[in-house]
Amino acid sequence: MTRAEASHKSQNKIIIHGRGARGEAVGFMGQPICLIEVPVLIHNDKIICESIVIMEYLDEVWKNNPILPEDPYEIAMFTEVVRKVLFLDGEQQENEVKNAKEALESIEGELKGKKFFGGETIGLLDLVLGFMTIWLNIIEEVSHVKVFDSLKHPSLSKWMEDFLELPLIKECSPNRDELVPYFHKIREQMLALAAKK
Repeated sequence: MTRAEASHKSQNKIIIHGRGARGEAVGFMGQPICLIEVPVLIHNDKIICESIVIMEYLDEVWKNNPILPEDPYEIAMFTEVVRKVLFLDGEQQENEVKNAKEALESIEGELKGKKFFGGETIGLLDLVLGFMTIWLNIIEEVSHVKVFDSLKHPSLSKWMEDFLELPLIKECSPNRDELVPYFHKIREQMLALAAKK
């Protein structure tokens, strides 16, 4: 997410380090790799850690292309619920699927009439929810549930298509073929842990 944000700001002097999906160190902007656990932004000899904090910093420093939403509550609730759908089973999972569908209704209303949540340009909500949509289809497949219905959410469906077609998103999107077995493994581990309790 932070790499997409840095690209969105189109600044050439930004260095961001982090770990990739498989745990290997990744250096962005052609810089040497720094072995760290969290994304780090180095700008003007200042070190800033964590994705959201980095995004807030970038938004403050470069006012063009604002990304911070006025009220990100519904998006935050949706992303949390989708994570729970992956890690739960049975009745608990059914309840979380219901919660996710309710959150989607609210999100659909926020998007109507706009290309992106930020209007004509992508913002923080687009980045947070956009990367979740990449995972949503996989989570549905791995968890054997259906959360998203494009017929019930036409604005969200169109937004997903537009978001995934953005060049910077295509460049930063994880490989589906790697994510499916990864999510299967995570789900199995979480369900095994829950069964031991």
